[in-house]
Amino acid sequence: MHEIAASPENIERFLADEELSRDQVYAAKLAVCADPKAYRKLHTKAQELREAVSSARDDEARRSLQIRLGICLCVMGQHEDMVPHMEETRQRRECAFWLGYAALMRAAYSEAAAMLAKSLRGDDDAMTLALLAEAQMMSGDASGADKTISILKKSKTDSADVAYLNARAKEIAGDYADAIAGYEAVLQKKPDHPGALFRLAQNLDMNGEDQKAIELYERLAALQPTYMNALVNLGILYEDHGRFEEADKCYRQVLKVNPAHARAKSFLKDTMASLTMHIDEHETRKRIEEATMLQTPISEFELSVRSRNCLERMNIRTLGDLTRVTEAQLLSYKNFGETSLNEIRQMLESRHLTLGQPSEQEERQESKRKQLEMADQEVLNRPVSDLNLSGRSRRCMETMAIQRLGDLVKFKESDLLEVRNFGQTSINEIKRKLAQFGLALAQES
Repeated sequence: MHEIAASPENIERFLADEELSRDQVYAAKLAVCADPKAYRKLHTKAQELREAVSSARDDEARRSLQIRLGICLCVMGQHEDMVPHMEETRQRRECAFWLGYAALMRAAYSEAAAMLAKSLRGDDDAMTLALLAEAQMMSGDASGADKTISILKKSKTDSADVAYLNARAKEIAGDYADAIAGYEAVLQKKPDHPGALFRLAQNLDMNGEDQKAIELYERLAALQPTYMNALVNLGILYEDHGRFEEADKCYRQVLKVNPAHARAKSFLKDTMASLTMHIDEHETRKRIEEATMLQTPISEFELSVRSRNCLERMNIRTLGDLTRVTEAQLLSYKNFGETSLNEIRQMLESRHLTLGQPSEQEERQESKRKQLEMADQEVLNRPVSDLNLSGRSRRCMETMAIQRLGDLVKFKESDLLEVRNFGQTSINEIKRKLAQFGLALAQES
C-alpha cells in the first residue's frame, strides 16, 4: 500500500477533475482530515451537486452527478448519507469500492466484504485487499481473511501492513495478549503506523493501562492527517482523569475538521458540562471557606478595647454577626463613634467584607443541603446522563443498560466492580455524583 500525502492540492484536484481515480479520492480524504478548509470546500461542493441532481433532466447525467455526490459525501465521512446516491451504480467497480469502504466505516462488515470483493482489481490491489481482509475478519469469515492476507503477502505491500492484519486477526479471535504483542511488533518496524497505534492504544485502554494508551493516542493525534477516532478516544481518557480542558480541545479539533462528527458533538457537550461542574465545585469550596471565615470569633481580630467592648455588649460574637449589622446600627449604640466605625470598616475591607452584608453564603449552603436531602421519585426518574459522568463510567452505564438514577441506586459497589473496565475510580466518581442528588448506591448485604 503506497503512501499518499495529505496535500492541500489534493482537494483542489478532486473538486476539478471529472474522472476520479481511487487514489484521487483517497488523497482527497486525507486532505479533508488534515485541513478544516478542505471540509468546508467539500460541503459547498456537495450542496451544488444536490441542486444539480435535482435539476438534471437526463437519467445518465443524473446518475453521474449522484456518483459524484456520493463520493463527495464519502470523502466528508458522511457514510450513511452517501449510500442512496450510489445504489443505482453499485455494479460499477469504483462505486462498489466506495460503497464497501463506507459499509466498513458503518460496521456493516458482511456488506463491506461483498462490495470490496466485487471491486477488487487484481492480486496487486493492495488497498482493497487490506480493507477486504479486515471486513472478512470482522464478519467472521476467518478462512476468507486468511486467503486475502495470503494474496496480500505476495503483493508489493509493506510487510508492516501484513503484520498489522495478522495482529488484527488475533484481536478479533480474542487473543488479546498476542494481538498486543503483534501491534507492538508492527510499531517496531514502523513507529507511525496509524492502525497499529490506534489498535494498541485501544487494547491498552480496555485493559486499564490508561497512561500508556494516552501516550499512544497523543502520538497518533500528532500525525497528519488527523486521526479522528484517536482524538475522540483520547478526549474520553482525558475526561476520565479530570483533564477536561484537554478533552474539550480534542473534541473541538475533531469538529473543526468535521463539524458533523456525531460522537465528538455528544462528548463535547458532556465535557462542557463537566467543566461547568468543575467550576461549580470550586465555587462551592470557596463558599465553604467564606462560611468558615464568617464563624471566626471577633476576639481573634486586632480591635481597640472600646470597639471590642461595644461589639461584645451588642452580642456580636463572630465576623458573620458583624457583617449583618449596618453602620447606622453601630453608630446608634452608646459610646460607638466614627473612630471605631472606621477601624471596623478597615478590618472588614481587608477581608473583602462590608457592614450590612446579607449572609447569602449561609443561605445558599442551607438551601443546597435541603435539596440534596430530597430523594423523591422525581429525582429517581432523572436520566443517568444528568450525572455528567466521565467517558469510562458513561460507557459502563451503557453496557449495563442503566438509564435512570433509580436503576443505578439498586446496584451495590460489588455489583458494579464485576463489570469489565469498571474500577474503584469509577465507583468513587458515581458515589460522589449521586451524593449531589441526595442518593447512594445500595448497601452491601
